Amino acid sequence: MTQITLQNAEKSWSEILQKALNGEEFIIERDGKPVAKLSPIKADEDWFGMDDGKIWIADDFDETPEEFLEIIGEKRK
Repeated sequence: MTQITLQNAEKSWSEILQKALNGEEFIIERDGKPVAKLSPIKADEDWFGMDDGKIWIADDFDETPEEFLEIIGEKRK
């Protein structure tokens, strides 16, 4: 991972971006402290559906619980 100053990043943005597209990662520093990371996004990463199988929603998730209806004195239709 290459460390560069913010000033150098601004001056050679096109070159740095091209290197990132080719797989290189950069840490951008300002006043000697890291402030940003530039890294490529891998083409094979599929952002849509990436949580498939990790989340489960009950079929009745939008139904009001019977206990709550009893508390407020309503009956299920």
